[in-house]
Amino acid sequence: MTPERALSTDLDAAAIAAAVSVLPQVAGPHSGRYGEIATYLPGRRIEGVRVRPEEIAVGVVARYPATVDEVDSAVRAAVLLVVGPGRPPPWVWIGDVALPRTTVWLAAAPRPPERPLPGAGTPGTAARTTA
Repeated sequence: MTPERALSTDLDAAAIAAAVSVLPQVAGPHSGRYGEIATYLPGRRIEGVRVRPEEIAVGVVARYPATVDEVDSAVRAAVLLVVGPGRPPPWVWIGDVALPRTTVWLAAAPRPPERPLPGAGTPGTAARTTA
């Protein structure tokens, strides 16, 4: 591999990662079962993208409720926009599905009025006993 080709591959990997990360169907990158979908650069690692002369692999975490077909089509289109024609079609691997975040709002329920316990006296005072 020539230095020019290596530099182009590095730029392709970073551009592919940026293009795929903004897709609404994608929650984030996924580097595969054993971390094999990644591009190693000096001082950093681009997870979820592996660019080789003969193949492009992209690993993603799908965002629910997107279907597999929607994620695959969106990722392939984004990659082809970055690398252009003439490169092999990307291999898309969906490693996980991210469920939507749910927010639970707890309303401040009104407290019931305090009632004294039998034999306890008024609220806030201790019960007196006589001997």
